[in-house]
Amino acid sequence: MNILFITYHDFSSNSAIQIHNFANTLVKIGNKCCVAVPTNKESVKECIGDDIRYTPLNYTDLDKTKLFPDGNGPDIIHAWTPRENVRKQCMILLKKFICKLVIHLEDNEDLLLENALATSIESLKKNPSKKLNRLIPDTLSHPFFYKDFINRADGITVIMDKLTEFIPQDKEYLILWPGVDKSRFNPGTGNDDLKKELGLNKNELVLCYTGNVHGSNAKEVRSLYLAVALLNREGIPARLIRTGKDFTNFLGDNPEWAHKYSIEMGFIHHEKIADLLNITDCLIQPGKPDLFNEYRLPSKLPEFFIMGKPVILPKTNVGRFIQNHQEGLLLEKGDALDIVYKIKLIMADKDLNDRLSQGGHHFALKMFDLDTNTKKLNAFYKTILNSQKNNETSMSGHTPDNSQVYVNSILDDELSYATVRDFCDSIENFKDLCSLNGDLKNVQRPWIVKTIISNFPKGSKLLEIGAGEPKVADYLNKRGYNVTVIDPYNGDGNGPTEFDYFKKCYPNIRIIKNHFELCADLLKNESFDCIYSISVLEHVPDRQIPEIFSEIRQLLTPAGFSIHCIDHVLLGNGAEGHLAKLQIIANENDKLSELDSTITKLSNDVETYFLSAEGHLFWKGQVPYDKFPFRRVVSINIIKNWGNMLF
Repeated sequence: MNILFITYHDFSSNSAIQIHNFANTLVKIGNKCCVAVPTNKESVKECIGDDIRYTPLNYTDLDKTKLFPDGNGPDIIHAWTPRENVRKQCMILLKKFICKLVIHLEDNEDLLLENALATSIESLKKNPSKKLNRLIPDTLSHPFFYKDFINRADGITVIMDKLTEFIPQDKEYLILWPGVDKSRFNPGTGNDDLKKELGLNKNELVLCYTGNVHGSNAKEVRSLYLAVALLNREGIPARLIRTGKDFTNFLGDNPEWAHKYSIEMGFIHHEKIADLLNITDCLIQPGKPDLFNEYRLPSKLPEFFIMGKPVILPKTNVGRFIQNHQEGLLLEKGDALDIVYKIKLIMADKDLNDRLSQGGHHFALKMFDLDTNTKKLNAFYKTILNSQKNNETSMSGHTPDNSQVYVNSILDDELSYATVRDFCDSIENFKDLCSLNGDLKNVQRPWIVKTIISNFPKGSKLLEIGAGEPKVADYLNKRGYNVTVIDPYNGDGNGPTEFDYFKKCYPNIRIIKNHFELCADLLKNESFDCIYSISVLEHVPDRQIPEIFSEIRQLLTPAGFSIHCIDHVLLGNGAEGHLAKLQIIANENDKLSELDSTITKLSNDVETYFLSAEGHLFWKGQVPYDKFPFRRVVSINIIKNWGNMLF
């Protein structure tokens, strides 16, 4: 497999360390891997070392057509978090390559955003879309876009089971704990030379915290510094070795009270962390159960446990899986006094110290084994790829999947009409969709499909209004789109009534029997990338059209589009009423000013696709011709970008 990891920061981040371990091991078992970071791909050697078996890339390198040695693109894109810079890169690549998308979740993204911007998600969502987009930094997740991004994924990996709350129902997922590199992190004897180099005294209790401090963990890391200060105040000499960067002033304007008991090393190479852990007496992950800690797995914990030192940690995330007093020692309140009390317990009880050291090491061997966890990930990738093959094998008919013919187009607001040129193209590439009816749908159905597959990646959420027999929905569903259909199936507008039959024939499509405008409560927690209709709006009473478009606006994502094909009687019986209705529809889509010129253009265009005499005969049926005379009918096509910000 060709596997492309895309992450939100360079190789100095803890996430990049986890990706490095997985990518190196995936290559060892026969895969090819690339790891893309926003900039500074050279940091891989600076931060990690020389054992690099994958290809590091900058985002700018992703413009290349050939990313892998075999000259092909990725089979799997693994987006490491749904943050904006990662999401944007993935959206570009999904149009460029036919591949599967897997998204990794490692945090409560909403909470990170709230902490970073010091406001609630609810308040953020009230901002106009353009202002909201300016507020969200690329290194955090957009409150609307990241959920839509997750909906597009073919599979999800989560670092902690609690994160499954954010996974859409029936989505493939894997709980993926990181693996620790045992060749680098292994228990050893304390290095007296390193202690001397750091200025540590023999009688001092040595603690170590390896990690950055930001708005979400500032209070808990401060509690660790306070605990060290309290130990010294009580006559227990203690020093804290601290590595990592500070992104917030968590110690106050005068941090001397803390720094006189700490050794501040800043950012150091990952390969040097093990030496520091080997000279410590106890390793502490501060914190308590809360909305931040419940959803994450602190990246330092696998390394803490494997080193064979007593580990103190909160009763959340990894702490929920250990045996207390056997594999680790759980904090109760998680404050400085609690930390001090637990340290004293370990200092006073050698048996407890030894038991925690051995138990924690064995816990790491079992839960953080890199080879085992990578094999699980590799098997998950294969499951995702096999589901694609099975889906393609099950496609009905013999029409080839010509999605690649229609890529990289720019979807924008448009008022247009069906043409013979487009119909001829559809006959060549979507023949089955062009022969389902003897009417305008023969040109409308393939046009809708081509518009969607050329602008929305597989996995996008679509909603079809008034599908009748859901042929287009079925076609898109079998090509990886998530399609919902809403139709009353009551015979209105000569539509079908065979709801039960369609449910049986199309079991993989979600079909809702109802009028679209009555589904607000049913769909209130959902959003769609595209809502479309084919030969439906001309049958809707004039008074209901504004209501329908109001509902469309509510259900679309902030970057969502609606696409509609409308049968329009240009000349003949009913032309006046059709024009009045079309004006209402055009007005709801901000296209009224373009309508007259569009109608003039199609009236004089030799390539305009008109309903044929055979199509008229099909609809006339047994009705006498005088009661149903021929009319000149065209398809008006409307594309509306409701957010004006496509991806």
